[in-house]
Amino acid sequence: MINIEILTRQIMRHKVLIPVLLLLFTPGLIAFSQGQNKKAVKDSLNYGHERLSFTAGAFLTSINNNISIGSSQLGLGININVEDALGLNTSMFVFRGETEYTFGKRMHSSVSLGTFSLNRKANKVLESNIEIGDQVFPIGTSVSSKFNTVIIRGNYIYSFFMDDRFRLSASVGFYVMSTKFSVKALNSFGEAGSLIAPLPVLGTQSSFWITPKFIIKQSIEVLYLKVATYKGSITDINIRVEYLPFKHIGIGMGYNAFRFNLYAYEGNKFGGEFIGNLEITYSGLFAYGKLYF
Repeated sequence: MINIEILTRQIMRHKVLIPVLLLLFTPGLIAFSQGQNKKAVKDSLNYGHERLSFTAGAFLTSINNNISIGSSQLGLGININVEDALGLNTSMFVFRGETEYTFGKRMHSSVSLGTFSLNRKANKVLESNIEIGDQVFPIGTSVSSKFNTVIIRGNYIYSFFMDDRFRLSASVGFYVMSTKFSVKALNSFGEAGSLIAPLPVLGTQSSFWITPKFIIKQSIEVLYLKVATYKGSITDINIRVEYLPFKHIGIGMGYNAFRFNLYAYEGNKFGGEFIGNLEITYSGLFAYGKLYF
């Protein structure tokens, strides 16, 4: 049996290969689909492409965050894992929603917008010294911490190949990530950082109608950007299966793996007060209801 978590980690470690693999396999997929269409009699079933859809549901995710906040006195600071060091939850249920609209006579163009948030807080007696920004929190200190992340994801999608049952698309979009992090000791000294990062992404998507009621959807979006005093990267992988038992109503399940890394150099105030290194990694299963037209 394939271990999805291990497979995802391997994909993340070799994220540079993703665009290359897409370039290799995309022409084959197109040729295969076109060949099938030439040989087969046109399917008489009704495989409907929806114009407008709304999805909402629950996302069970495992989270792993690493952070270092820059210090004018102590340097960049030591990179810490906030779950291990501060006792923040490593998994949680969150609400997740998305909408998509397809337009044009040929229905080749779409726009989508989705959002969810990961908000966590914890209290813990430190088991080791922790350096964050200008503050050093000694072992045995009781601290309260918060790590809140809101993710807004928007895309323009163009289907460069589409027939009754198969759709292959390219996408360009953006991620807006709002992150707030704080650690405070009981005697009131503490450290905090915030970040709002609008980052562009490129990707590819595919949809395959197994039957008029069952659909498999996949997407991969990537980014590596180095500008002025910061650099960042994103890898976002989605796989989902949808079942449409009724007209206008459906349900779905999927898997999502995401990794974001941002390094802001000294002197940079990119999108907020953050100077340092931030890594956000999450993956998990989500189930949702769908309303479509």
